[in-house]
Amino acid sequence: MSLPLEMRLARIEELRRRCQAVIEQPGSDASIREEAELLSELSTLLDVQGRYTEALSAAERALVLTRKAVGLDHPDTARRLTQAAELYRTLGDPERAFNFIQQAARTLEAQCGAGDSRHGDALFQLGLSLQELGKYTASESALRIALRISETAHGAEHPITGIRLALLSYYRLNAGQWRDGTEGIHRAYRILQSSFGDAHPATAFSRLMQATIDARNHETASGLAKCDQVEAVQVQFLGAEHPYLAETLNARATLLCKDHHFDDARIAYLKALEIRSAAYGTTHPLVAISQNNLATSYISLEQFDEAERHLRQALRSVTSRFGEMHAQTAIFRLNLGSLLLHRGETQRGEEYLQQSLKLLDDTSNRLDPHLGATIEHLAALYRSRKRFEAADSLFRWAMTVHERTVGPNHPRTAQCLNAYAILFLDRNSPAEAESRLRQALQIFHDTAGAYDPQTILATRNLAHTLALQNRYEESEALYAVALTYLEERQPRFVDSLLQTLINQARNRYRQGKVAESESPFRRALAVAEAHHGLIHTETAARYEELGLLLRQLQREEESAEMLYMAKRIRTEIAGTASPQ
Repeated sequence: MSLPLEMRLARIEELRRRCQAVIEQPGSDASIREEAELLSELSTLLDVQGRYTEALSAAERALVLTRKAVGLDHPDTARRLTQAAELYRTLGDPERAFNFIQQAARTLEAQCGAGDSRHGDALFQLGLSLQELGKYTASESALRIALRISETAHGAEHPITGIRLALLSYYRLNAGQWRDGTEGIHRAYRILQSSFGDAHPATAFSRLMQATIDARNHETASGLAKCDQVEAVQVQFLGAEHPYLAETLNARATLLCKDHHFDDARIAYLKALEIRSAAYGTTHPLVAISQNNLATSYISLEQFDEAERHLRQALRSVTSRFGEMHAQTAIFRLNLGSLLLHRGETQRGEEYLQQSLKLLDDTSNRLDPHLGATIEHLAALYRSRKRFEAADSLFRWAMTVHERTVGPNHPRTAQCLNAYAILFLDRNSPAEAESRLRQALQIFHDTAGAYDPQTILATRNLAHTLALQNRYEESEALYAVALTYLEERQPRFVDSLLQTLINQARNRYRQGKVAESESPFRRALAVAEAHHGLIHTETAARYEELGLLLRQLQREEESAEMLYMAKRIRTEIAGTASPQ
């Protein structure tokens, strides 16, 4: 509902008074139905306002009264079931939501027909509940049918169609269908913007989804501008403490992390946590996720005590909600164990990790969609600590889980292949790395296109792997593709650009093309100085490497100047001299 905030609050109070007046009347069928309608509207307004517990209480009462007035198998009863189901899902009870909405969908299909818009509403809620239960194939099917019903019943440009398209497209993004998801979200925004204008919560919702696309594409300035627009609309229509605002704050924090603004991200994550805790209570899964998000920002800031405190709070929340033997509990325990291992608390960290892995290996948890990424993260941690055998075992396990849960041609599977390939490079097995990188590159190309960031980064990694096998011409061609993309989009991919230039220069040097390696070395120096500044270890390293190259080219004066700069920068970093 797009009523201004003050009018919505006034309407809530009016409905409360009218409900009380109806209750005081004799209990005829008409008065019962009237009270149910008033309670249903009240529930909707409270839902929009983010007062979910009150909204659920009103919806449950409306359901009881409607059943009493018209019976179990009536479309009105099904609509009340749908309303209650949405609130159960919001409050973290997707199982009960699924049971309610499944009953509603069956009733509406039988009483109204499979193409009725009310049946479409129920299927839409059914799809969202299935998604939260991890039943992604069934979820997409329900959401697609709901979208088709809306297009038939309301038209392709109707705002209901736009909202359903936005949510289906967001699901597709999360499922790795990046091109379809991106195109759908942009189309949904155009529909909603045309219907309502930009200053409307529904349009803002689709705008926020566009910001998540910007985050994935490292377009941080564009994404942050969209977050500003969305937040202004949400505050105007919903208030500054509405749970939807937490979604915007999380998107903002993700974008800030992309630009390494970790303290600003921490502030945004903390505010999102406060809003969610007030709206849902401390044991809601979304609150635990917010605790985990906040912990990641503290880890980036190297404030490990604070990170551990929030991870422990998150673990207590999910344990309270799901129990000790649930996959979500295991994943949060795994996150805590990874932090302890990162801090050097090997024994405690290993205990948490082994407990988690044992639980995650249980058959009841093997289809959890987050399992593969969690195991993959742990494998990368072991790789960074040079524990290659353990990392190899975990990467193979993660691959098996990804292939089982999302399929062998999914971007998550490709990301795991890419990370696994790096392990083979660390173990000096470039041929093994090449095989996995080619698989990953094909998946990224098929699902996201030739110029997607993931495709380009996999291209760069493959170029480096070919160079290690002395296949320089193939490597040089792939470096050229990657550099064309990365240079057009800096500073979004400045770290990748810098490493690619260095790799290309070294590749040419190893071929004996010493003079031809000068250009990428100089470009790498310019990128390092522009991004990191003059007084930085990376800039010093680039001066030194270029200086040594110029010495090989017998350009002694230039070489001496570069090597002197490298030494002066390192001296100033060490604090042993004043800047000159």
